[in-house]
Amino acid sequence: ALVAEHVGRDDIARHVIDKLKPLSELYFGGKAANYFLYDHSWGGLISCGCLYDDCGGKCEPHCNKNGDADFCPCFTDPGMDFGNGYYNDHHFHWGAMPS
Repeated sequence: ALVAEHVGRDDIARHVIDKLKPLSELYFGGKAANYFLYDHSWGGLISCGCLYDDCGGKCEPHCNKNGDADFCPCFTDPGMDFGNGYYNDHHFHWGAMPS
């Protein structure tokens, strides 16, 4: 959107913003199962992490946080979400997010 605005294509910038806004609100508002957090220690954005549970086909697949809404696996597991909580490869993981 910034590049589109810079080259005078406000119509494209508006289109991009309109597409990204609902996704951003979902993840930044804590409404997604694997929501985003601001890491005050390093000043970055990380995902909470998701312990996916398909219940062996006996329930609706879901993110299992062991009953604790504040539990984020990315804080303790360097392999969770490909190391997102440990700032592994943010440059391409976040770059693919809008697509």
